[in-house]
Amino acid sequence: MNKKQMLVLHNWVGLKLSLLMFIVCLTGTFAVISHELDWLFTDKLRISAQDERYIDWEAIYNNVKVEYPQRSINTINAPLYSNFASIVLTDDPELGFRRVFVNPYTGEVKGDLPYYASFQRTLRDLHRYLFAPIGGLYIVGPLGIILLVSTISALLFYKKWWQGFFKLRLRSGSRAFWGSLHKVVGLWSLWFLLLIGITGTWYLAERIIRDAGVQIQQERQYTPKKDIQNNQFIEQQINVSEAIKTAVSTISNLTPTSIAFPKNQTGPIIVTGYTDAILVRPRSNSVFINPVNGNVIEYRATKDLSALSVWVDMADPLHFGTFSGLGVKLIWFFFGLLVCVMSASGIIIFVKRIQKRRKDSWIKNIFGGMKYVTFTVLIIPIFFGTLLALIALNKIAYVEDHYHKPLVTNPSITGLPKVDMFISESENKVFIRLGIDCRNCIAKKHKASVVLENGDSIKFKRTLLKGYRGTSTATLKADQLSKIKHILLQGDEGDRVTLYMHK
Repeated sequence: MNKKQMLVLHNWVGLKLSLLMFIVCLTGTFAVISHELDWLFTDKLRISAQDERYIDWEAIYNNVKVEYPQRSINTINAPLYSNFASIVLTDDPELGFRRVFVNPYTGEVKGDLPYYASFQRTLRDLHRYLFAPIGGLYIVGPLGIILLVSTISALLFYKKWWQGFFKLRLRSGSRAFWGSLHKVVGLWSLWFLLLIGITGTWYLAERIIRDAGVQIQQERQYTPKKDIQNNQFIEQQINVSEAIKTAVSTISNLTPTSIAFPKNQTGPIIVTGYTDAILVRPRSNSVFINPVNGNVIEYRATKDLSALSVWVDMADPLHFGTFSGLGVKLIWFFFGLLVCVMSASGIIIFVKRIQKRRKDSWIKNIFGGMKYVTFTVLIIPIFFGTLLALIALNKIAYVEDHYHKPLVTNPSITGLPKVDMFISESENKVFIRLGIDCRNCIAKKHKASVVLENGDSIKFKRTLLKGYRGTSTATLKADQLSKIKHILLQGDEGDRVTLYMHK
């Protein structure tokens, strides 16, 4: 291709996708400092800075369970900075996923908020896949390729581009100013554009590879069935301190940053963290621990990984500048803003160039037939963003009335903890969820069902718009509540436990 064709290519890819590119760049820029934005606007996240590096993981876990006994704890995260609270991700039977803020040094619970009431989560998900529930990365991912094409094509048609770092034309009219600003900003941001383009393209390639069924990293580990004591339906987990101690003794120089808990007996406890290795995310160092006996199932350390695996764990820190504290983040944020300015100035240049020659609207002149594609794509984050906002504000769920009803457990089942039935009523429907009253319990994979006196069986299903948001719920008609015969749990191996029997 000659230089004129390169200019045409640069203009076409830069303009037709300019609005979508601008939105993705802007959300990505602010996603870099999203944790800090959360700290500024969330008083529950702010604590008095302390010098100690010690984190009381056990106190955090126990105090959250005392404060919210009905919830399961998914993950405990270490504070990002010394004046940040730890964030504990929990699953509430009525309210869905919630973030609990805890003083990491004392274990004091400071309060909680909905999962999506967060700059970090909202900006990251909007930037990464536009909130699309399916295939969002296939919409955003190609923009990494577009960014590379646009950057490289500009270098090929721009004569002696290496001499233009300081050629900002301030007194030659607005059109000349915007044109020179576009070039100067692009040159100073060249390294950043290439880095973001390469890592953004990798995200798309990684998704394609994984969707093709090719494993490029160590697979997620599972707890061997033979290691589960007596293969009971419900087991007692090891405590948090023991899991952290095991992880630290397994990988040398490990500083834990999170601990994730299993949802059932097939899942391990996972401790991740940093070592002396740089430019990698904490997931690069992971210890998978049997939750019942405390043995290490498997572990992965950066020093033992292949070059490809290390690159997979480097992409995120490089893309968002999260590998060396706030200073690097601010550099990434600054150059992200420059990219947004460059994107906007490119549109201004084109509008000024054509405004006297064409009578069509600027939208039609810039986007042409692509305007329908662009605006259709942008409907996705608007629709699902509104849905997530309603969920975060607790607007979607029937939780007007609820009460706890103790269940009569089968006396022949030993070691089975107390199980509660959470009931919510709305109009002519009743929603039921089961909760196990055990602080460190995990259960087998199972299916639950309500059996009525006439023999009909109603299964517990996961639902978003009815009953307890996103959790396993049985939906009954109001008159069926008094006709329940019993509630059963059935494991994968056919074993059954009768949790509730109507007297």
